[in-house]
Parts: sequence; C-alpha cells; structure tokens
Amino acid sequence: DLARYALICQSEGLLPIVEPDVSLSGSHTLEEAVAVNTKVLSTLFKAMTDHGVYMPGATLKSNIINPGKECPISYSVEDIAKTNVAVLEATFPVAMKAANYLSGGQTLEDAAARLSAINK
Repeated sequence: DLARYALICQSEGLLPIVEPDVSLSGSHTLEEAVAVNTKVLSTLFKAMTDHGVYMPGATLKSNIINPGKECPISYSVEDIAKTNVAVLEATFPVAMKAANYLSGGQTLEDAAARLSAINK
C-alpha cells in the first residue's frame, strides 16, 4: 500500500511520491468523482499518519478530479478547478509541503487549462 511504500522510502533516505489515481473511465459525474477522491485521499493520509510517515518529507502526485470521460454533463474549467481546490483544502495535511497532478489521460490542452485554473 502507498503508506507502507512511503515509510520504506523514508527509511532509505528517499522522498516518497505517493500517487493515488482514480480512473477517468466511466460516466460518473464531477460530484461522484469528488466523493470518491475525497475518500481515497482521506484514507491515504490517515494510513500514512498511522504508519508513522513523516508528512513534511512526502509529496502527493494525484489525478486532477474530473467527471468520467462518458459523463453526459459538461463542466467548465472553473468548476473543475474549484472542485480540485476544495478537495485539497478538505483533505490535504498541512504538514505536507507539495502536491502535484497527473494528467490522468486528459488531453494536453485540457490538463493545461485545468492546471492553470487551479493555480489562479
């Protein structure tokens, strides 16, 4: 599991980059993606704490939270950005210093637009 991996990396003097990834495949809505990603991140951070991972010495590399590729609802770049910021604010431990994003199968244009909006 990712928490154990992080602890092993740290015991060897390495910075663990934990990469939980939720798939874009399917027709799930943005709201459903938020629920799943919130649960995944909350569970991950709790497990890391429970395993004794030194949180300032680890980094997150997560997917951008998006609706499924077959979702019939169209969401704006701003909606997706606000959603990602809200989930990080709700789950991300203040002790961790960095979060990075995977493009997760998005087009370069979509990923760049969403990252740009998240950074605003």
